[in-house]
Amino acid sequence: MKLFFDKCKESVDRDSHPHAFSGIDPEAIYRLDLMRKKDSKWIKGSLDGLVFLRFSGEQTSVKVAAECKTRASHALKTEAEDRIREHVGAELYGTNKSYCFQISSNEHEFFHSLIFDKHYKQRNKSEAFQLLHNTFISGAAKGVLLVGAENHLITAILVTFEHKLLDWYGIVLDRLYDTYFKPFYDEESVDTLLDAEAEDSAGRRVMDALEFMP
Repeated sequence: MKLFFDKCKESVDRDSHPHAFSGIDPEAIYRLDLMRKKDSKWIKGSLDGLVFLRFSGEQTSVKVAAECKTRASHALKTEAEDRIREHVGAELYGTNKSYCFQISSNEHEFFHSLIFDKHYKQRNKSEAFQLLHNTFISGAAKGVLLVGAENHLITAILVTFEHKLLDWYGIVLDRLYDTYFKPFYDEESVDTLLDAEAEDSAGRRVMDALEFMP
């Protein structure tokens, strides 16, 4: 996250290529661990951090959930760099440069293409889900995926999530809670689990939960 902070500071009030970090002024970075969503007993997540960014033309900063990913091996680093080169073009690409993409969550295909990995084809889905989940938990409307390797920030993908998407995600989590997880958080439901008459029904609910979680 410090690399992201530094790149933004370097680019304040300075335009360069279209995918530079200009126009983003970082005001604070907080490293986090486990966070629970406000007013929720069970919606939690492990956030890498929260950053407060002030965008060009704005008077106040906004809260942004940060997710950091490392492409540790040479193959993964090369794969990540290839994706960026495809989008910025060979004339703008440089191995020592860092790139920032500001997109909306409705551009999900573009987001997936930026992090596609032929060595791990589920990466784009898993990392997109992590960013959505952690943004929802933090109560932010923006999330940033920071992809780096060997002390170098390859790209920052700053996503503005549509309010409708965040609202629907909350509805999905509420449904999961009511269907699978409520017995583990609600005292009355725990009593029901221990009720002999409900033992078979409760057992099926627990098994359903175990089948749902891979």
